Amino acid sequence: MANRIQLRRGGSQEWRNANPVLAQGEIGIDLDSGRIKIGDGSTAWNSLAYERPVESVANTANSLVQRDADGNFAAGVVTATLIGNASTASRLSNIRQIQLTQDVVASGVFDGSANLNLAAQLNIVTSLPHYDGTTTSTGTYTKVVVDAKGRITNASSPTTIQAYGLDTSIEGTGAQPYDNDLEAVSNLTTTGIAIRSGDGNWTTRSILSTAGQIVVTNGSGTGGNPQIDLATTTVVSGNYNTENLNSVSANGPLGEPYGTQTVNTVKFTVDNRGRLQSATNVPIATATEGSKYPAYGAGTTYSRYDIIETGNNVYQAITNISAGGGAPTHTDSSDTGGWRFLAAAAIEQKGLASFAQEDFDVDNNGHVTIAAKAVDNTQLQNNRISFADGNTKEDFELDQELTATTGYRGFNYLNYVTVNDTSGSLLFTANNTANSGSGGVDINVDTNISGANIILDRPGTSPLQTIERTAGSLKIFHNVNSATDRTLDIVSTNAGAGSATINITADNDIVISSTTGTNYVKAEDIWFRANTITSDNSTIIIDPATEGDNTGTVQIKGNLQIDGTTQL
Repeated sequence: MANRIQLRRGGSQEWRNANPVLAQGEIGIDLDSGRIKIGDGSTAWNSLAYERPVESVANTANSLVQRDADGNFAAGVVTATLIGNASTASRLSNIRQIQLTQDVVASGVFDGSANLNLAAQLNIVTSLPHYDGTTTSTGTYTKVVVDAKGRITNASSPTTIQAYGLDTSIEGTGAQPYDNDLEAVSNLTTTGIAIRSGDGNWTTRSILSTAGQIVVTNGSGTGGNPQIDLATTTVVSGNYNTENLNSVSANGPLGEPYGTQTVNTVKFTVDNRGRLQSATNVPIATATEGSKYPAYGAGTTYSRYDIIETGNNVYQAITNISAGGGAPTHTDSSDTGGWRFLAAAAIEQKGLASFAQEDFDVDNNGHVTIAAKAVDNTQLQNNRISFADGNTKEDFELDQELTATTGYRGFNYLNYVTVNDTSGSLLFTANNTANSGSGGVDINVDTNISGANIILDRPGTSPLQTIERTAGSLKIFHNVNSATDRTLDIVSTNAGAGSATINITADNDIVISSTTGTNYVKAEDIWFRANTITSDNSTIIIDPATEGDNTGTVQIKGNLQIDGTTQL
């Protein structure tokens, strides 16, 4: 019996769908095209090349030329070089008319037997201004329009710089039009400063001066820039009010008196044009203290710190004093009648003042500050600040000698503290009036608490409620040790039309349990304890779909034990 060998085969679409990887040397036959592919052990069918192109007698791309029964074949453009002569190359089988149109016109008959020379000529451009319908007209222009082919399509002879496009403000690209002012400037024949008095009207002027007031040099500007100076006055040049502490020692030239003061100023005489006519050193008076306080009034009620003058003496109220108490007369330290004797009344004199070294500091810029130890000076009447809460008063002495360890570190007796932002809005307040009882704290900004616990009652008080942050966990404690029932309630209510919802979300388990083994965890009417589920009602309904539509599936994995009556 003869043996038969069959190769792997299939239609084109079958091969494309399967796209197998042929073993190395394995042959696959495309039954539709009659071509084969040979496998290399790694390339899928769709990526393998056929071993030979398709054969066709028609003009088919990517196919081998196959002659027909007469030995002929069809082809498109032949890009190869043809060698040899055609048998009918002596002339064209059909005579052809060759014509040139558009910009150049010409025509002739060509049959291939001889070269063809065409007598061509340019088409007439009818858009030129000198066109008159003939082929002999000419024109001369100063501006032309040339198209992309180099032909002149239009022409003109402009008469303005605008028509030439030279009316620009860019240097080197524009031309200056005729101007009346330029013409007038070019016609000037005199020298001096050029002045425009109108359109096309120019003249020259010079700067003049009034004797004894202004001195002008080269006023016409022909010898250089004009120079204007003030005329010399009777003021003698020199230094006035020099930097020293010596007073003037003689009368000024105008008879100004001198004194014993230690600082001087300068007296000036100015004319009606604002010019100095004289300058003289004069002394500045030394300031002396004096009283400028209102007189005592029998019908006046005085508040603490009020100062009065009576009997050529000055007094200050050290407490509130009612009207009709009588004017003080003492000059000792008895503080009689609530009045403290300050000093005998004096007439003040304005001028320069110096400062006591132990009381004030004066820097190189003349800035005056209270001396570092001035608060310890007995000359200060009040050297402390006091705070009280209605029961206890606490005093803080103004003492710069206090250190980081001996200085005051806080307040013990206050009724309220309020902190506002720069616009006056409340940031924090603690007071004894906001709520009932001992008051409250109002915080209107985000609050960062770095401590581990937030205690909602004083330590030692029972029950003790805390919010505790421990090792990355947050706990809310409601610790109770009392025979009285205590409850931790989380409530969400909405008296309006909107809903009130409590959402509890966790990435992992949510655990709700009762630490007492005999008690339950209740949700609505369902009670949970360990592995037991009970209900306040006699029936527990498990509904996997919309309530009451009797659809869905309840799946129980493991064994199901039913104690009692089963109703399906």
